[in-house]
Amino acid sequence: MTTATPSKLKEFLADAKALVGKDAPDVGQGVRTATWTAIQRLTTAIGDTNRLYNDAAQSVGTIYNTMIAPPSFILAVRTPESGATWEQKEYGLRRFATHMSAEWNDIIRMSDRQVSDLKVSAVRAGKKWGTRETVEVDSTATYKTLGGQVYATATGTVTMVPHEVNGPLLSERGIHVYSDDEIKKLDTDLHAAAKPARGRVPLYWSEVKKGDKLPGPSQGPALLQRPRRVAAG
Repeated sequence: MTTATPSKLKEFLADAKALVGKDAPDVGQGVRTATWTAIQRLTTAIGDTNRLYNDAAQSVGTIYNTMIAPPSFILAVRTPESGATWEQKEYGLRRFATHMSAEWNDIIRMSDRQVSDLKVSAVRAGKKWGTRETVEVDSTATYKTLGGQVYATATGTVTMVPHEVNGPLLSERGIHVYSDDEIKKLDTDLHAAAKPARGRVPLYWSEVKKGDKLPGPSQGPALLQRPRRVAAG
């Protein structure tokens, strides 16, 4: 990869702004049907043992009458992480997904066909990454049923950082060494996670309020790479 120059960063900013409001050219659709296999691949990848997403026989007896997919399944359909024109030229920039938010108003049932689109929604000069100027690209994904009903939307931000050959690292950090107490707590939390941690149905955003206490994560961060692998098959 070549070293980025200030003029290349400005060139990318101008090129990317021309795509605002248009279809993102660099992120295609992944999963197109919420098959049992696709749902199982995702739940295995993220370590989700909720029976609503794993037990087709038991799910028939719920209000959904079938197995459903976890909310994060939308990321296997399409991830909102467009870099606009980043793949079209050699700008000398590194691309990092730095933010994502999503909202759902319905669930995904097993065998539901998935329709999605992704548009570049904003391009702007970003915050400095150390001493380096950056550009931020927002993209918005819309998820629909085969009949055209929107059931979820997601917006993501990608930060473009200039690459400097033989320059300083983008992030200086050491390797974390876990203490005996931290390892013991992880072991306790992982065993606790094996017990049912949720009710028979997932909670919608309208059923919780700011300040509600949630259990701590014990499976580690849910990395975007995992739904991406499901999308890739």
